[in-house]
Amino acid sequence: MNTLWQILKDAQLVQGEEPAKKMPSSPWYIKALLAFSGWLAAIFMLGFLALGFNQLIQNEFALLLIGIVMILISYIILKKEPSDFVEHVVLAIGFSGQVLVFIGLWQILNQHDTLFWFIIMLLQILLTLKMPNFIHQLFSSFFGAYAFSFVVAYLGMGSTLLPSIMLFVA
Repeated sequence: MNTLWQILKDAQLVQGEEPAKKMPSSPWYIKALLAFSGWLAAIFMLGFLALGFNQLIQNEFALLLIGIVMILISYIILKKEPSDFVEHVVLAIGFSGQVLVFIGLWQILNQHDTLFWFIIMLLQILLTLKMPNFIHQLFSSFFGAYAFSFVVAYLGMGSTLLPSIMLFVA
């Protein structure tokens, strides 16, 4: 089956190889509408899950497990370069999974604030390095720096916070 380019080339109307096909980009207002729709759909979906699995969410280990699964699902889907709508739904699911992990860890480590913030910092560093989405990396690096500030404050080394962050950034 001849493509249009091959037909034009046979008629000697064009020369060379067929140019690479470029997908047209959506205008900003369409992307904004898709982002809003994605976040709204994710909020309703998470609300439905919270109502449906109320007993499961009251267990801190189940919260931790569900949160980790949600983060892994968002990683797998974001790795496949989804559409704008799916990307924002998956971002909301990933951020919600992080909140569930935070709540589960806080309930498990209720008297160990330094260990809690240290684990959160490590999780955020891992997500910053591995998540294939710029928005997710940006928020993870912000919350990682925030958790790091709590770790150094609990260790009594608050004056080393800014130089340490500048060392990591540089």
